[in-house]
Amino acid sequence: LGLSFLNRFQVTVDAERRQIILKAAGARFQQNEQNCMTAKDYVKKGMALEDHSEQQIALYQKAIALCPDFVEAYYRLGAIYLYQQAAEEALNIHRKIVEMQPDSAEAHFRLGVAYLLKRDRKDAEQLFQKALQLDPAHQQAAEYLQRIKNH
Repeated sequence: LGLSFLNRFQVTVDAERRQIILKAAGARFQQNEQNCMTAKDYVKKGMALEDHSEQQIALYQKAIALCPDFVEAYYRLGAIYLYQQAAEEALNIHRKIVEMQPDSAEAHFRLGVAYLLKRDRKDAEQLFQKALQLDPAHQQAAEYLQRIKNH
């Protein structure tokens, strides 16, 4: 069974009886599901703006507040912070993304870019290398790593 199915239940393992007991999560699950649907609407509204504005940031922040596991909202918010060269905000968001997706080359790459905004070439280089470890074909990570090594 997949997590998208199991998340709808309270799962208990009775090792002695060799049983897995599933109980409907009920209202809590329905509320979380509703919150995440609303969060997706906020992200769509933010995407429609495409102006890197405070309004667009606020929409993504609302989405994250409603559905803290909605990775796309973090990526979109992080992209705005990178665009605005808001180093601290970019670092905080991209650290969270790496925490949520530790095996994502893109997450490591973007965190590396955020470190470059802080002029922290050493940490940026390590993150670009990690991105390339995870995905040797990540062209942008390779280009940024080469730029760091050439300077």
